[in-house]
Amino acid sequence: RSPKSKFGRFFDLGNCLNLSLQRGKGDLPRVVSAGVNSAPQVGRDSIERLALLTYACEVVGAFTVKDHPAPKMYRLLEALLCSLELPEPPTQATVAALDAKVLTFSGHMPSLRCCVHCGEPVGAACVFSSSAGGVGHQECVDGESFPFAAFSEIEALRRTSLADTIYVTRKLKAPTLLTDFIEYTIGRELKSRAMVQTLLLM
Repeated sequence: RSPKSKFGRFFDLGNCLNLSLQRGKGDLPRVVSAGVNSAPQVGRDSIERLALLTYACEVVGAFTVKDHPAPKMYRLLEALLCSLELPEPPTQATVAALDAKVLTFSGHMPSLRCCVHCGEPVGAACVFSSSAGGVGHQECVDGESFPFAAFSEIEALRRTSLADTIYVTRKLKAPTLLTDFIEYTIGRELKSRAMVQTLLLM
């Protein structure tokens, strides 16, 4: 945003805006009018909440395409904003659930129950490989070993609302597994990951 723009004050992280746009000279449209539909009251009050909000915007942006509507992703961001307004702070589970939902909505969710090589269900002795696209038997796939409970944990969080994840306060068995997979999938590091990892995933 331009510091000289009269609309610059509207474009704060987490604000839901109503914009009127016109085609500009370059790729970006010109803002004709702007209004704030809603703005975080608590969601920007702590560094943990602000870090997660920044991370969510980056991850969702990495899996959306310019000029293509993404209603599920938009509603996911709305759900995150609502969860950040609750008194309880976000947790490791909030980050993992967010990652899982973004991957699901974008069609990139890795296989967590059946071996990506042979298609059979995996058990206690299993590995995860980002390049292979999910879990596998040790004899089928080269990857990092994880307890099967870690994958069950992620699957459960994928189906849990973001608002409910704030009550899952236990340490996850593989808190960065999907974050690693996201970076592999998009082919770059997430700029906001370091702060989220320090504040919420360690």
